[in-house]
Amino acid sequence: MSMKIDTGNLIYDIAETELDNLFAPFEKVEGIKIITGTYSEKSKGFAFVEMSNPEEEQKASNDLRR
Repeated sequence: MSMKIDTGNLIYDIAETELDNLFAPFEKVEGIKIITGTYSEKSKGFAFVEMSNPEEEQKASNDLRR
């Protein structure tokens, strides 16, 4: 069962590969969706990161908040 992490306060020009590298030490990232504006298609500063292991998702959330 996969879990999605709602990530916020991201820099507006962050790339999916940068998020993948950030979460990679915790667990394999299943998918990343950077939220963009409807018309501008620029990042809104948050994204959803999908991970396959709920325990690792919780660990990543806790460790990255510090």
